[in-house]
Amino acid sequence: MGIISNDLYERYGSGNDTLTHRGFSMAISFFVMMNIGIAALGAKISYNWDLQGMNTWAIIGFFIVCLLVSIGGGALAHSSDDSFTSVLGGGICAVAMGVMVGPFVALYETSSVLTALAITVGVVFVTGLIGAIIPQDLSGWGPPLLAGLLGLIV
Repeated sequence: MGIISNDLYERYGSGNDTLTHRGFSMAISFFVMMNIGIAALGAKISYNWDLQGMNTWAIIGFFIVCLLVSIGGGALAHSSDDSFTSVLGGGICAVAMGVMVGPFVALYETSSVLTALAITVGVVFVTGLIGAIIPQDLSGWGPPLLAGLLGLIV
C-alpha cells in the first residue's frame, strides 16, 4: 500500500476511527487548502511592513523567529493524535510562514498574487480529487515526478 499503509486508517479497529485512503486524500487536500488560506491571512498582517528601513540583524531575527514559530507549530501538529491540536499546530505554522512572506508579496500586483493563490488552491483541490477518485496508491509516482520537476527547473 505504500506510504499511507500505517495504522492511521485502522486506529483501534473500529468503524468510527477508520479513514479510507480516499477520505485521507481529501482530508489532506482540505487541510492544505485551509492552511494556504490561513497563510494568506498571515501575509496580510505583515503586508505593509517596510523591511528596507530595518536593520539587517532585525530582519534576520524576524526571519528566524518566524521559522522557529513555524517549526513549533509543525511540532505541535505532529505531537498529538487529537485533530484540534493538529489543526491548531498547522494554523500556527501557516500564520508564521504567511507573516514571513507578507512583505515580499507586497512587491507584486494584487491581481497576480490572487491569481497565483487561486491556481495553487485549485491544483491542491484537483490533485486531492484525483487521489480520492483513483483507487490505486500513487505514492510510488513521487520520486519520478520530483526528478522530472527538478529536470524542468534546471
